[in-house]
Amino acid sequence: MRTAADLIIEPHHSRDLVITRTFAAPRQLVFDAWTQPELLRRWYGPRGWHLTTCEIDLRAGGRFLYLLQRPNRADMALRGTYQAVDAPTRLVTSERWDDDWTEGETHTTTSFDERDGATTVTRIIEFTSAAARDRALGSIGRGGLEDAFQRLDDLVRAEPDDTARDDVGQRDVGRSDDGRDYIAGRYRRRAARFDELILGVGSDAWASQSPCEDWTARDIVDHVIVMHAAMLAPLGSSWEPKSATADRPIDAFASARARMQHALDDPAVAGTECSTPTGTLTVAEHVDAALSVDLVLHGWDLARATGQDDTIPAEDLALLWPIAQSIPEQFRVPGAFRPGLVVFGPQVPVAADAPLQHKILGLYGRDPAWQQ
Repeated sequence: MRTAADLIIEPHHSRDLVITRTFAAPRQLVFDAWTQPELLRRWYGPRGWHLTTCEIDLRAGGRFLYLLQRPNRADMALRGTYQAVDAPTRLVTSERWDDDWTEGETHTTTSFDERDGATTVTRIIEFTSAAARDRALGSIGRGGLEDAFQRLDDLVRAEPDDTARDDVGQRDVGRSDDGRDYIAGRYRRRAARFDELILGVGSDAWASQSPCEDWTARDIVDHVIVMHAAMLAPLGSSWEPKSATADRPIDAFASARARMQHALDDPAVAGTECSTPTGTLTVAEHVDAALSVDLVLHGWDLARATGQDDTIPAEDLALLWPIAQSIPEQFRVPGAFRPGLVVFGPQVPVAADAPLQHKILGLYGRDPAWQQ
């Protein structure tokens, strides 16, 4: 038996290998990190390797493809088929590596069992022979499984007492290993969702009260637009965005969105360092830590104020959960950064067994039960 932290790798029956690891996070987060390409790219593979291609069709009969780029070596591909998908408790797959180091197709059952907020992942891998299993047993630890699982644990773990980096936005959660491309893609996806919510607001709903005290639905959009300008201000930008209160909200947001996407897609701009309330960040990091998160939270505000679907995507919940549990108290103090500015309101208590979305909203100072 080999162990690393709480990682256990041991033979079972004639040709099976059982891998067990416990992660300090709810099952849904771990399952999402295991099945969503944006999250998988952040942890899968040995240290120094990069998951450059990750294609997943998460359904019984659906296929997946992982292409791993290895340092100074040829790329390595894993292809497989989902035999069963019981989210978020079980995956059954058949898979094969292109270089066939497992000597044929393996069959794997991965289970996700949650207890007291921690999730134990158990993988039972059936090899083609006992000899193939034994060779895998001798090399699988050295192949980087411990490193990969540690990165997964770091990704999903909530560490409220972690003071190594005294900020919300600079944590690795919410950023990819290679940085700006994923930040730009994440902004693009979240901005597109916010755009859809704006389009879904009825003409008589713009004056509706939002969950943010003293803000209407129109005020929410106007704030998000102003935030776009604030992200570029450290670069010396004198851009004055259109106002959602003076122009059509969709036109005003579209203008701000296009300008921000152009900035994030320009490596010279996105990589420029600037001073922020949480320290020195690149423009891309600042956008990811503040504006991109605002799109998710204020998207919920806008949806709730105007009677739309307020479900936050699972991949965003996975990214926000560790960050939400590490919000410094300074962010809840009115005027801490400038007079009149309130970043987050007081934490709103929710039940211990509440859905993850409710827990995150409560940590960000929102009442998940708020209604018009």
